[in-house]
Amino acid sequence: MITDVEHFSFAVSDMDESLRFFCDLLGMVQAGEPVDLEGDPVATITGIPDIRLRIAWLNAPNNRSFQLREYVNPKGKQVDLTPLNHGVAKVCFVVEDIEGMHRELGKKGVKFVAPPTWVDGADAKGRPCKWASCMLEGPDGITLEFFESVPS
Repeated sequence: MITDVEHFSFAVSDMDESLRFFCDLLGMVQAGEPVDLEGDPVATITGIPDIRLRIAWLNAPNNRSFQLREYVNPKGKQVDLTPLNHGVAKVCFVVEDIEGMHRELGKKGVKFVAPPTWVDGADAKGRPCKWASCMLEGPDGITLEFFESVPS
């Protein structure tokens, strides 16, 4: 049985650009310098012979690990990450000021699908609340979501 989440991970084409986005713009904290891996055991684990991989670890909220992977060899390719396509993942981050984040990140060139939308609803325990959500595009077309909830 699954007992916890170890980490979330995205493949990226440019580690430095991705670190700027997640750390400088979103405020995540890098946990050490990126690490280069090649050969076994990573080739066996991934099933990719002759792999050369660069990994960076970020500290996400609530002690979650967030990993960025740049495949140096073989190079990955851009695929259609439109959220409705099968197998496409996204990460949803809880934020405290969704409208402020939308405004500030928009000024810095971050591409949002739409401004935050507020909805009357209920939280995971069924308590009345108002919540807002907005989706944005990260490096390489990665879909991210911001979410804020306040009691009604």
